[in-house]
This record gives sequence, structure tokens and C-alpha cells, in this order.
Amino acid sequence: EESRAIGNGAMNFVKKANLDLDNTFFLNYESISDNVLSCVLEENDNMGSKHPYDAEGRAFLMDFLEKTKSDITISKIPISSDCSTLQGLGCRIITMFVSFSNEGMPTHYHMMSDTLDNVNWETLDKCYHTSIDLIQRFDKEV
Repeated sequence: EESRAIGNGAMNFVKKANLDLDNTFFLNYESISDNVLSCVLEENDNMGSKHPYDAEGRAFLMDFLEKTKSDITISKIPISSDCSTLQGLGCRIITMFVSFSNEGMPTHYHMMSDTLDNVNWETLDKCYHTSIDLIQRFDKEV
């Protein structure tokens, strides 16, 4: 039921904005409550299957991170998010930004404690500025 609502909302957005799914890429943002900003390149669904994000978007992201000498990590943990629903509808996902603690796990991810009070504002600011730079470069080069 939740994935249908997410899918309907996403498709309504795509239609309202008159987006061409073949030429539109998406960034996803999840829990930003910890100090280590990371990019997720694939995710697991509820059945444990891995779903890699868009290959062209992933290659651009990796090149971007290298060129900008970013300290953003690449998550080795494929976690689930709304992206698999969007991928199933034909959306092209570049990455999901999520933050991790020094122990390597998101502290408040999809928990009742994932609230505004627990946002790491420095990490969110870094995520915001990285996203703007990524989008501007992507728009020019792809």
C-alpha cells in the first residue's frame, strides 16, 4: 500500500512537471542525522534482492566524487528506500544520500527518532551543497 502511494505521488509529480523519464534522473535523501555523509548505489528490497541504481548516473556520480575530491563515502550497505518503487516505474536513480555514524550504521533510519530534533545540520548542509554542485555539473555534462 505504501509503495503504491509513493509510486502514485512520484508519477503525479512527473506528469505535472512534464518530465521525460528517459532523460530525468533522481536523487533521494534519507536520514541525515549522523556525521558521515554517504552515497548508496543500490538497495535491497524486502526479499533481499539487490537493485543497482542507474548505470549512467552511477558512473557520473563516481567521476564527480573523484574530481571534487569529496570525502563522501560510498555505502557498502544496500539499504531499502523508496527508490526501488521508483525504479519499478522507470525512474532513473543516481544515488540516495544517507548519513552514517562512525560505527557504519544510520542511527535513526526509519525509526520514530528520525525527527527534526535529530538532524545533523552540518551533514545536511554538506548534502545540500554537494547536491547543488552535482546537479549543476550533471546538467552541463550529461
